[in-house]
Amino acid sequence: MNEYVSSSSSRNAQSSSLLRLPPEIQRQIYQMVLGGRHLRMLFRPFEQHLPGPIRKHFKSSKDNPGGLYCLVERINGPLKLDGGLKMDDLLRRSPMLPPQPSRSSHHLAVPMTCRYLYQMTALMIYSHNVFSFDTTGVMKRWVWSLKPVQREAVRFLVPCERGSPPKAIRPVLRNLNRVIVQAPERREWYRRWVKDQDKIVRRITINDCFD
Repeated sequence: MNEYVSSSSSRNAQSSSLLRLPPEIQRQIYQMVLGGRHLRMLFRPFEQHLPGPIRKHFKSSKDNPGGLYCLVERINGPLKLDGGLKMDDLLRRSPMLPPQPSRSSHHLAVPMTCRYLYQMTALMIYSHNVFSFDTTGVMKRWVWSLKPVQREAVRFLVPCERGSPPKAIRPVLRNLNRVIVQAPERREWYRRWVKDQDKIVRRITINDCFD
């Protein structure tokens, strides 16, 4: 079996123009495919716990269960969150990805294509995108759902500005490059989340994701 997989991988590498490119160029291509997006994390509870107005969007079923989901937006201009977007507006603007999208459902499923792509790209989703959260509880659920290596890859974070920042997750997000915070009185709370205090910013652009 291993010999078959190895021979298949060798044939694919020889026949693919993309795989014949130098690894560094391949990485740049995959970074552009997988990065530069705003991933707004949501938690879908069981249907019986949902408010009536959004129940139709968040209906849980055997094939579509509760759990962490994300809304995906391309960062076309400076990303400045106002916290005032309604759920219906978000759902009209963005595709909503389930926790485990199928291979054909979205470009963010590229790492699932094969072992080689997984090894090269699996952490790019965490290192080259901006993550935001509607509540502090969702942020905590998301952080603790990640593997340690995934947490260390996270570079851009938009924490929920309602309530106190969760102290327990600060030590595990050790490589944050930017924390986007709007309210001046909240900025001081997140000073300890990044090594450089200048990384507490009010907005971010797509170019920042590829620094």
